[in-house]
Amino acid sequence: SVNMGGLSGEIDIKGDTAIYQSDEYGACKITIKFVRPGEVKVIQDGTDGNCGFGHNVSSQGTYRKVSSKKPKFESQEQ
Repeated sequence: SVNMGGLSGEIDIKGDTAIYQSDEYGACKITIKFVRPGEVKVIQDGTDGNCGFGHNVSSQGTYRKVSSKKPKFESQEQ
């Protein structure tokens, strides 16, 4: 669908960095760097389509933790 994107899975953290790579839709590399407590910087190397995202969707940016509450997840029964 357009203007939507998401990734799921597990990646190893080495030092302060985690790297996701995939060639499923084309070359995609997403680097997640833990810059300080509660903040990560994400660098996306690959187009939105190469990373499996919809049009104009990018993972790149700086993300800050806004809550310490335990997350609630919906059941994904199939």
